[in-house]
Amino acid sequence: EIEREEWLLVASVPWNETVVQKLVDMETGCQFRAEPDCQCKTCPTRSDTSRSPWMDERTQSVKVRFLTMNPTFGIYTMLSCVFFFPRGGHIWKRVVVQGVFMEAYGGSPGSTFGLICAFAVWLLVLLHRFLVEAREICRVVRTGGLMGIWTNYLDVWNVVDWIAILGSLPILAVWAAVDVSTGAVTDALSEIIAGGNWEDVAALSELYSKYDTAAWNCKLQRYFLCIYPITNMLALFKSFNAQPRTALVTWTLAKCAIDVAHFGLVLFVIFLTYAVS
Repeated sequence: EIEREEWLLVASVPWNETVVQKLVDMETGCQFRAEPDCQCKTCPTRSDTSRSPWMDERTQSVKVRFLTMNPTFGIYTMLSCVFFFPRGGHIWKRVVVQGVFMEAYGGSPGSTFGLICAFAVWLLVLLHRFLVEAREICRVVRTGGLMGIWTNYLDVWNVVDWIAILGSLPILAVWAAVDVSTGAVTDALSEIIAGGNWEDVAALSELYSKYDTAAWNCKLQRYFLCIYPITNMLALFKSFNAQPRTALVTWTLAKCAIDVAHFGLVLFVIFLTYAVS
């Protein structure tokens, strides 16, 4: 939870003197300046009257971050540096760089067209897989009723197929969220540039908030895209199982599944011991 927040706005003229004076006021707690002349925005809103420095003995961490835009590559970049102040006295730091594309399908016209074509092919393949599984379910229901789904349809490979099909739905939803959130960041930045509101703290806070949402959606999208190829790889084993020579691997794994599970348990314990030590 953020308790104190300060904006170091470089749009002021001269910006270097303004920023330096604000940092000095934050360091001294404005003890030697009258309140109207204080550059630190935290002191007038403090509940206490001591006007202590911006960082005190209760401070656990301080985050410094700024947002940049690279129009050449179409990327927003957020650089964050977090300083941690433990009781031991050593100051730990963590530097995090996050990048978000300005458009979910941005790039040159050629790359955008190729991306749209690949996306269309993926949707057609996904639709084909869905129709094949739906047609098989209809055939089972016609012959064996609803109980036939449980007795004649549900097996390992059909479950894998439905996991691959349903696993694509979160990817589509998150992709749409990324498209909307990155567009919101671009619109917020365009309003600030058009209006020249470089010192409007409310507009800047909204811009940073929208960027955080876009960055979280992009991170979530990468997680889903990391899991999705695994489900597709498992679906390939269903095709391998149709041919005796290619099914040799799947049949072997099915026969030795119990032994492999026990071996994996022992291997996990050994590697866990190494990791802890």
